[in-house]
Amino acid sequence: MNYVANAGTLIVETLVGLYLYIVVLRFLMQWIRADFRNPLGQFIITVTNPLILACFAGIALNVTGLPDVLFNSIDIIGSGGLGLALL
Repeated sequence: MNYVANAGTLIVETLVGLYLYIVVLRFLMQWIRADFRNPLGQFIITVTNPLILACFAGIALNVTGLPDVLFNSIDIIGSGGLGLALL
């Protein structure tokens, strides 16, 4: 592996690890019934919100410029998901 791939792997592993800690912290805060109106609670709610995560994933896919074949596959899966959601 080259140095860029090693650095990329380290960054991705670190970000995923930090996100998992935030998710565990959200569950712990719910378990002890902490107040989510403080700034830390608001940050945790915002970061673990699935809608915001989906928006960030969509922006990342747009920025990377993935091939149209991948976008067509995602579109087919998404249209099937819409039908299931309406049931």
